[in-house]
Amino acid sequence: MSPEPDQGTIPFFTHTIGATGALVQERTAVAATVAYHETRLDHTDLGHWTLDAGFDGRISDVLRVAAATHFFSRASTRDAAQDIYAGLECRVFRGPLWNGGSAANIRARYGVAFGHGFGADHQFGAGIDFGEPFAFDLLVARDGGYAGATWRAVGGLRVGIGRYRVSFARDGGGSDLGSAFRVGLETQLR
Repeated sequence: MSPEPDQGTIPFFTHTIGATGALVQERTAVAATVAYHETRLDHTDLGHWTLDAGFDGRISDVLRVAAATHFFSRASTRDAAQDIYAGLECRVFRGPLWNGGSAANIRARYGVAFGHGFGADHQFGAGIDFGEPFAFDLLVARDGGYAGATWRAVGGLRVGIGRYRVSFARDGGGSDLGSAFRVGLETQLR
């Protein structure tokens, strides 16, 4: 005879609350977020504080450097719940691609994520934009992962319509896991 099943529920949730501040000075932006995270699964209730900080600096019209932390809660490079990011963007070409064409910008990008307990993630990308109306990006990412590195490709397209920008992106995910389509709408209120 089996016991009667318990018809109760198992509570599970995550709550996050935080405060963010930012300072923008000409070509440099610095921001920080202090947040408290509470996670509950059945009878286990965990809470912790994080301090995330980021920096975005344009060294010239050609070079841009950025760095940030993600869910940074302790000084350890083995904590899988946190990341440290760094990125570099370089404009490699500016001008018309053909006679009489509109000006285009071609940019090369590199990004790295590390400090999360396994091999570093590397991203190599290139993008082209024709100002506000059109931009296209391609990215190849090498995800470190626990079981070894995997490669994936990401593509994105942005179209400007009046004061709106509509973005579409496709991320194939690693080993056919975690693939996603993304759509975004951006506008500036003046």
